[in-house]
Amino acid sequence: MHKPSLILAAKYLAVLMVISLFFSVNIYNASMQEIGRGYRRFGAGVNRSLNQQELAQFRDEQLALSRQALLNQLVLINSGIILIGGAISYYLARRTLKPIEDAHDAQNRFTSDASHELRTPITAMRTEIETFMMSSKPRLSDAKAVMRSNIEEIDKITELIDGLLRLARSKDVNPVLDYMTIEELIDLGVSKVQNYADDKQITIKRQLNDAKTSVLVDSELMSDAIKMLLENAIKFSESSKSVVIKAYLKNDKLTISIIDHGPGIKQSQLPYIFDRFYQGEASRSKLSKPGFGIGLSIVKSIIQLHDGDISVESEPGSGATFTISLPQRKK
Repeated sequence: MHKPSLILAAKYLAVLMVISLFFSVNIYNASMQEIGRGYRRFGAGVNRSLNQQELAQFRDEQLALSRQALLNQLVLINSGIILIGGAISYYLARRTLKPIEDAHDAQNRFTSDASHELRTPITAMRTEIETFMMSSKPRLSDAKAVMRSNIEEIDKITELIDGLLRLARSKDVNPVLDYMTIEELIDLGVSKVQNYADDKQITIKRQLNDAKTSVLVDSELMSDAIKMLLENAIKFSESSKSVVIKAYLKNDKLTISIIDHGPGIKQSQLPYIFDRFYQGEASRSKLSKPGFGIGLSIVKSIIQLHDGDISVESEPGSGATFTISLPQRKK
């Protein structure tokens, strides 16, 4: 049995039993008073020629039997409350503690993963510096190579810290909503990755319905979310391939889909794709340098700030489709 749940369940049950015993005592006292009054009325109404001593003895016996029957009923009821209440208390305790335990486990995983991701580049830098210092005849060119490599590692650490700070602050951000057209929003997101796409010779194809229709979003946050999804699609696509971005407004919902033609994602990995630090199997990363696994977490936090949803559909070898759905109010 789960010890914290047992402790909390015991507290729930104790409160329940205090309430039950309070009502049981009051029910017992009220019932006995009413029974006593009933027997007294019975004694007063019988024929006075009857033996009053026998009548009193009969009344006392019946009163004792009634008292015992009432006690038995109350004990039975309270025993049932203990059994049923105990089971319900344990169930409620598990329900109460589960979100707390999940948050605690997530925090532990976050701390462990962040420590690991930070330690890796630092260890690489230390190893390179120590190797250089052990050289009997260090050359200037070797020193410059070590410095360049260290700068790359520092850039990785900076990127990770920036991402972690953005995730930590995402819950406290209040989106600044304003109207802009679908075309303007998509163009803003695409412009942030166009150079990256050009470097990989990736074509970004737009398929926009209602392009001139206005939608209510935080332009900076949403364009960042689109940018990160496009970066992800470009990252896992082979050179000279294309990435498709679709956007349309339907039933007061803005839907944006980003489709790549990369290696796809296994079904077993899809439930975890938006978790912090989660990275798919190595085969998906062969087309690009490995990241930290926090980009999609940031995207999800941005979508949630807009009261929207994000989902992913994919099959190995068939690419992936990320779909954003945002509620909209008419202008």
